[in-house]
Amino acid sequence: MNPYARGALIFLITILVPACTLFAQASADTPTPIERFSGNAQPYELHHPVLRIPRSLRVRNYPSPIEIEGLAEELSRPEVLRDYLVQADPLFPDEPQQPRIWNFGGREYDLRYNHDNERMRGFIVEPAGEAPRGTVLIVHQWRGLGDEEKERARMIAKLGYVAFAIDMYGDGVRAENNEEAAELAGKYYADRQLMRGRVQAAIEALRENKKSTETLAALGYCFGGTVVLECARHGFELDAVVSFHGGLSFESAPRRGQVTASVLVCNGYDDPLVSIEDRNEFKREMANADADFVFIDYADAVHSFTSKAAGPMEPGKVAAYNETADKRSWIAMQRFFEDTLE
Repeated sequence: MNPYARGALIFLITILVPACTLFAQASADTPTPIERFSGNAQPYELHHPVLRIPRSLRVRNYPSPIEIEGLAEELSRPEVLRDYLVQADPLFPDEPQQPRIWNFGGREYDLRYNHDNERMRGFIVEPAGEAPRGTVLIVHQWRGLGDEEKERARMIAKLGYVAFAIDMYGDGVRAENNEEAAELAGKYYADRQLMRGRVQAAIEALRENKKSTETLAALGYCFGGTVVLECARHGFELDAVVSFHGGLSFESAPRRGQVTASVLVCNGYDDPLVSIEDRNEFKREMANADADFVFIDYADAVHSFTSKAAGPMEPGKVAAYNETADKRSWIAMQRFFEDTLE
C-alpha cells in the first residue's frame, strides 16, 4: 500500500473515528428540559444533570431523564423541589462550573394536630444537616398563621433550629381585616387558659411526632408576643422566649421562681399600644419573680415594626415597618438564643 494512503488510513482509525464517537455521545448528553415547575414567582427548568449546567438550574444526583421524570410528581411540591435544585453562576449560566447549593434550608411541611376538639395546622421547617441546634415555636400575629410567619420559620431554620409556626385559631381560620382579627384575638385575651392550652397542644404535637429537641424556645409577634410571654410567666418548660412588639398587659403577676425561661422583649419605643405604665409594671413583676429578662426599646419604632405588611412609617400611624428595628431585633434574638440555648 502507498505509504501516504497507509498514513491516511491510520489517521482515520486513530483520530477521526473516536472524535466522531465522542461528538455523537456529547450530542446525546446535551441537556434537554424535562419538566417545568413554578415556585416563588419564577419558573424552574429541570435538565438532565451533566457537567454543563444550562441556564440557571439543574437537578442534582440523578443520572438519567427517566429517573427525573419519575420524580415529577414529587418535585412538583416546592418544599421537595428545593432539595434537588442547585444554582449556577448567574453571570455565566451556560459555562461549565461547580454549582452552588440553592440554600433554602431543609424540609418544610404542615403538621396537623388537635386541641379542644378543634383541628389545628401548623408549619414546620427542618434545618439542613443532621443535628439541629434546638427547636423554636413561632406564634403568629392577630390575623393568624400566614406567609410572614412561614418566612420567619425558614429564617429560623437557616440558623440551624427546627422551626414550628403554630396555629392558634384552627385550620384555615384567618382574619381578612383588623375587625375580624380583633374578634379572633379577643377570644384568647379573654380566656388565658385557652391561650396557654393552644401552645401546650403544639408542644405535645412536636413531641408526639418526635420533632422536639432538648432545648425549646418560643417567639411571637404582636398577639403572638403576648402569647409567648403569657406562657413564660406561667412556668412553661421553655428555655427562652422572645416577644416582638407584643402586648404587655396580663391578668396576674408571676410568683417568685415561676418564670424559668429566659425572656427577651423587643419593643418599639413609640408604640402607642404599649403604655409606659404597662412596660414599667411588666419589668417590676419580672424582677420580683426573679426572672432572667432583657427589655429593649427601639427608637422611632411603633407597633408591628417587623412587619413589612404594616407599610412605611407615616405621621399618626399606630403600626408601621421599621427596617432598622427589624434587623436589630433579629440580631438581638440570635445572640439571645446563642446565650440561652447552647
